[in-house]
Order: sequence, then structure tokens, then C-alpha cells
Amino acid sequence: MTMPLFPLGTVLFPGGYLPIRIFETRYIDMVSHCMKQGCDFGVCLINEGQEVGEPAVPYTIGTMARIIDWGSDDDGLLSITVMGTERFRVIENTLQDNNLITAHTQVIEPEIENDYYLANGSEQERETWTELTKVLEIYMESVKGEKTLYHEIKNDPHWVSYRLAELLTIPLPAKQELLELGVAERISRITSWAKELKWI
Repeated sequence: MTMPLFPLGTVLFPGGYLPIRIFETRYIDMVSHCMKQGCDFGVCLINEGQEVGEPAVPYTIGTMARIIDWGSDDDGLLSITVMGTERFRVIENTLQDNNLITAHTQVIEPEIENDYYLANGSEQERETWTELTKVLEIYMESVKGEKTLYHEIKNDPHWVSYRLAELLTIPLPAKQELLELGVAERISRITSWAKELKWI
């Protein structure tokens, strides 16, 4: 699958939402194309470089982004909201004449260990899972009534672990690592961070 890439200074996780302001011509054209064709683009964390100007070097694992809302801000700039869908791996990328990066990518399928984790985890793992879910419940309760696209917790280790990863105040490379890990190891790393931050 070939898609345009949007290197950003943030990590988009599957199931997550991200507002983006667009002002560079290459990305205005990209968004226009995606909206007309009904296709997604890829969001990757920047490994080297900046969001604006010369093409940045992105990490090779990112998340497909689907445009779910768009409009103009008060200053006239294009503003979109995207939802992360699936993770992907960059196989090869190409720099276009307008400095837009396009990439041949491969979707990373969700692991079948998702259900296994809930059904076969150790007693300690299940207790930790309950504590982590409680952290997310408290957060969602705290933002109730505010503008949020999350309304209920899904009983899904992937979904919960991605939402917790969004909340963690950790360095971006650490968030990128959480995106790349399988669900069991991701939850293990999140547990370590949660203990360090005294969440649990």
C-alpha cells in the first residue's frame, strides 16, 4: 500500500484523535487529495528534522490517519481532525517534487494475543490490568462534559493501552516505542511508567 506521510512531533495511536492545523502547500494538497479520494495518510513521529520546511526523517512505524472533520480556523488556516486506524511499517519512501514524502507501507495486523491477555494473564497481571483500567476511568470521569471524543472504555487491551500511552507524560521516543510493541509488552512498559509516575 502506498500513501503520503505526514511527519509530526507527536505520536498518533490507533483509536486516538489528533487535531492538525495545515498551512504548507504540500500538506494542503495532500489533505485535498485524501478527502476527494476517501483515502488515509500516514502519521509518523519525526526522528530527525522539523515539522516545517525541509523534509523530516520519520520513524518507520506509524499510524494510518483518517480525516473525520475539517474546517477553517479564525485565521483562515485549514484545520482537520484525524482518527488513528491501523499501525503500519514503512518499507520504502520517496520524496516527491513538492517535498511530500510518499511511502510503500505494510499494515501491522493486531496480535491475536489480545484476547489471550485477558483470559490467561497471571493473577498479578489481572490485578494490574484492573488498576490501569481504573486510572483511565478516573481520567474519563474528570473530562466528562468537556469536548472529548472518548465516551466509554472498551474492554480491549489494545484500546486501553493506547489510551494510557496517550496520557503518559514521557519522552516522545518512549511513546514511539509503546506504539511499536505488542500488546502484552506494551502493557508491561506502561505498568512500569505508571508506577514511576505513581499512578498505581
